[in-house]
Amino acid sequence: MPSLSYGPGFWKNLIGVKASFGCSRNSLLYFLRFSRRILKTYRNRTMGKQIPTFEKAFGILELPEYLNGLECRRLRLMKSDKEKPILIETCRRLQDLYDEICAARFALITACQSKYPEYISSEDNGGGHLWIQSQFVNTAILWYDAAFDILLQSIWIYFKLYENLKRPLTLNSENFDSILAKCKLENIDKSVIGEQLHNRLLEFSRNYKPTVSFWANTLKHRRMIRYRELSNRKHVHFLTIPCRSGESMLDAVKRGAVSEYDSIKALNIYDMGDVINELIDYHKDLDGLANCMSDYIEI
Repeated sequence: MPSLSYGPGFWKNLIGVKASFGCSRNSLLYFLRFSRRILKTYRNRTMGKQIPTFEKAFGILELPEYLNGLECRRLRLMKSDKEKPILIETCRRLQDLYDEICAARFALITACQSKYPEYISSEDNGGGHLWIQSQFVNTAILWYDAAFDILLQSIWIYFKLYENLKRPLTLNSENFDSILAKCKLENIDKSVIGEQLHNRLLEFSRNYKPTVSFWANTLKHRRMIRYRELSNRKHVHFLTIPCRSGESMLDAVKRGAVSEYDSIKALNIYDMGDVINELIDYHKDLDGLANCMSDYIEI
C-alpha cells in the first residue's frame, strides 16, 4: 500500500469535497484521520506466506513430461482408429502445452530469486532487483494464461469439436488457424468430451479467472501490474462518500456509508509474493488438469 500523500492539490480537493457534500472543515479532517488509520491497518497487516527459494522452486514445480515428445515417441506406434491428421495435430498441441509450461515455469522459478547479480550490481539498494523480479512474474503470468488456452486447443482438435459449430469446419493445412480461433471454453461440448473433464475445465477457469486471467488481461490490454514492493510513488487519497440530504460526511461515515470512489483502492496494488504463490498453485492445478485430460486422449 503506498504511503498516503495529500499532494500539492490537496486543499483544493478538500474544498471541492466540502462544496460537494456540504460538510464542515472539521468533519473532513476527522474523516481524513479516520482514513489514515485504515491505511495504517492495511500497511501493517500480516503478510502472506513466504515464497520458496530459487532452489526449492525446482522441486515444487514439476514438469509434465507425459506431454513431451509424443509426436516422435508415439506416432509411429499408434493403433488408434482416429485419423492421422487429428493425432498429429493433437500431439503438436500437447507439445506446445509442454513448451508453454516450461517457459512459464522458468520465469516463475527465476522470480523466486531475491537478487539478480547477472543484471545489476549486488550493491543496488533493492529497487532494481525488485523491478527485474516483477518482470519475471509478469512473464510467468502471460505464459501460464496462454498455457490454458493451448490445453483447450488440444481438446478442441482431438475431439473434432470444430465440426459441431453452427458453421462446421474441416481440418486442413489452410484453415488450421481459423479452427484454433474458434476454440473457446463456451464452445466445448460437454456431451462430447464427458462431464468429468468438462467440469474440471470449468472449475479451473472459475478458480483463476479473477487472478491469473485478470492479471494477464491487464498486462496485455491495460497497463503494467502495480506491486506493493515497487509502489514508492505517492498518491493522493480521495474518497467520495454518498451523503443523505442535510447529512454531513462525518455522519455518513459513522452510519457506515460505503465510498463510491476510493483513489487508493482503484490502484489495484498486489503483493508480489502473493502473486508468485498464486502462480505456484496455478502450475500445480494446471499440471493436474493436463494429467486428467491425457486420460481422455488415446494416442
